[in-house]
Amino acid sequence: MTEQSPTDRGYVVLTELSDGSYNIDICDRVSPAGDPHKVYAKHVGVKDFVINSGAEFQERGSVRFSYVPLEVFVDVETNRLHIDAVHGNEDIKYGG
Repeated sequence: MTEQSPTDRGYVVLTELSDGSYNIDICDRVSPAGDPHKVYAKHVGVKDFVINSGAEFQERGSVRFSYVPLEVFVDVETNRLHIDAVHGNEDIKYGG
């Protein structure tokens, strides 16, 4: 995999759909129940993605959500979405 810049940074909510694919929301915050708030990016029907080490999630039924902001990007060589811990400038503000 080549070095990538994140497409988005924020809290991530993974919702599994009945066909086994996922909706992936990137948002400003997540409720304790795992509901995304102020979604500013969404990947719909994702079947191929990687959760890299350091990206941790809590689980509530068919929903998994991060409790810290993460980086999300698509590797242009493999067309695979990656979710990773934040690297680089820790002072970056997330969302609105």
